[in-house]
Amino acid sequence: MYRYVTLGIDGKGQVYGLELNDSESGGFRHNSLGYSTSCAVIRPVPRETLEYCRNDMDSVREWWKMAVADDHTELGLEDYFKQMLDTDSDSFWYDEDWPAKDESFCYGLLEDHDNPTLKAGGFKGEDQNGGDFRKYIEKLIADSDEIDIDGEDIATWEASGLWAPSEPFVIELAPREILDEYYSHLVKTDAKFQENWKR
Repeated sequence: MYRYVTLGIDGKGQVYGLELNDSESGGFRHNSLGYSTSCAVIRPVPRETLEYCRNDMDSVREWWKMAVADDHTELGLEDYFKQMLDTDSDSFWYDEDWPAKDESFCYGLLEDHDNPTLKAGGFKGEDQNGGDFRKYIEKLIADSDEIDIDGEDIATWEASGLWAPSEPFVIELAPREILDEYYSHLVKTDAKFQENWKR
């Protein structure tokens, strides 16, 4: 299982985290730069978007075509979509799921009690209804004037991708020494971050 340290939140409300290295050397996952520059990023999903995705049959059209071609289903697209919605129970937050939702990194950044950020803040991560750290993140977003999303409207989270932040986080979450080390690394290796760091 991959483990992460949650670093911070950008102006869009996206949460960033670095993969941890579980080897004896400890620290961040090593790559040619010394450790991983790119973060795992998750984005908040507003209620309206969640409702749309739970009713968007086109999101599974390609899967349905392959299932029909491989003779794995005789269902029409609408019934196939409903079946996927009813049986896709692998989600950590089952009632917030939809077919084709990507929850990569969500557990690691918001729930994993071994995450150093959760540990440092005293969060257990396994609370009911989204977890205590997740609730904390959503409240920080709701209370921030610098984040471009209504924190009270967040229905769930999904994977956004892998990239490095282009500027310091609007809300910093990780222990200070981890953030300072990561920022220092980005200043040396990422021109865009270096430019924004000087401001």
